[in-house]
Amino acid sequence: MKKDWVIWWGCTGLFGAGVVWGLSHAKTKFFEVESIHDLFEILAAIATVAAVALAAFGVNAWRKQIHDTADHELARKILVGIYEYVEAIKSVRHPMVMEYEIAPGPGEKPLADPDLERFAEEVRTYQRRLTRTEPIRAKLFSYSIEADAIWGANYKQAVRQLLKVDNEIAIYLRSYFISIDPKNSDDYREAHRQLLRGRPNAMMDDLSDEGDEFTKKMMEKFSAIETMVREKLIR
Repeated sequence: MKKDWVIWWGCTGLFGAGVVWGLSHAKTKFFEVESIHDLFEILAAIATVAAVALAAFGVNAWRKQIHDTADHELARKILVGIYEYVEAIKSVRHPMVMEYEIAPGPGEKPLADPDLERFAEEVRTYQRRLTRTEPIRAKLFSYSIEADAIWGANYKQAVRQLLKVDNEIAIYLRSYFISIDPKNSDDYREAHRQLLRGRPNAMMDDLSDEGDEFTKKMMEKFSAIETMVREKLIR
């Protein structure tokens, strides 16, 4: 767009230079209008030049509007995506477990051993919850690639930092399930309990108003993206 304006200003400058040159060499009566017909021809020429200038301005304004609209739409999609992702993570970490989450799947029967069945119920719950985040995660990742191509790598990197949250949950859950699996040896379970000690509880939210340590870190990543993307919204 800036290049177009440079060209038009150059053309205007050349036109002005031509006018000055013509004035310096023209006869005294050169600019006198001899008839009404000549007057209308002059006015028509001026109107044509004005129309071309206005058309150029309109094309540039249209281009800018198209560019801004595309930015706005991508920013809107990313914002909606990060809100959906954060809500999905909150659902994964919610301490309340529903009956349908622990129930055996189609063709699956409850285990006879109560301890093994309780363990299986926990595994089913978090597998199902994490599975529900996958389409949201994939959609948001695709938007980050588009933002990378249009706006630069900072946006993609910020989104990827947020998308590490469910990976952190999955890593925590792996050690947690190993530490409670009745089929594992005591030493193996204890080793993974040691891994979990001192780490933020990634699998369960404490539902406090200020948010637990894990939630605070997630919201910091969320806020960083939100601030960047909102600058692209059309006001």
